[in-house]
Amino acid sequence: TDKIESDGITYTFIDDIDGSIEVHADDIIIDGAGYTLNGKADWADPEAEENWGIYVPRRSNVTVINLQITNFSEAIHLGYSSNNNTFFGNYIEDCESAFSIWDSSFNNVVFNTIKSTNIVVFFGSSNNMFYGNNITIASVLFYFHGKENIFDGNYWSNYTGIDSNGDGIGDTPHCYGSWGSAQYFDDNPLMEPTVLPEVVIPEFPSWIILPLFLAATAFALAVRKKRLHNISQAH
Repeated sequence: TDKIESDGITYTFIDDIDGSIEVHADDIIIDGAGYTLNGKADWADPEAEENWGIYVPRRSNVTVINLQITNFSEAIHLGYSSNNNTFFGNYIEDCESAFSIWDSSFNNVVFNTIKSTNIVVFFGSSNNMFYGNNITIASVLFYFHGKENIFDGNYWSNYTGIDSNGDGIGDTPHCYGSWGSAQYFDDNPLMEPTVLPEVVIPEFPSWIILPLFLAATAFALAVRKKRLHNISQAH
């Protein structure tokens, strides 16, 4: 499309785009540059690929940043062992589901705004991480045959807990969904929406983005949990 510029590694939007995008390469960056990927909101056949905003099949080390995604049955669909991908600083609104993750693991969904979408679903997927997101939903999230997926340190618009010590983290975990008898919790729900960090394309190869990001996120989680531990000791 003439609405995307590319140097072979980074694919940058230069205008809004109507329609879906299927990713055919590993080790790339898709930079929305604040533009919108807009669908038709035809949810009669939610599994039709044209109703998915970003389709990532059998891909790894794909980074999607700073993109607005609206009016799809599924904003982002990962499948067929799409592992180690990162979604950072995106805005998802008015889609039936924000993320559909099938048989894909070790993906990172961080510092995104997820608004007016209903569910995040996992089929046979594990070790996917959702951290620092602002999540406004009308209904809970569901897991289907997923395990060891992590939701931690997100802002939930329907969280009803309190913050007695003023550290910005709710005193009680937030139950965001269940499957059968299992319930799923965000142990460190934020009291206020996350201020999203500025998205900057780094001047190093795309394959190194993921390990650097994971190191930074692990550090943030460690600091937050240490702070919680110190506060609990003080009381």
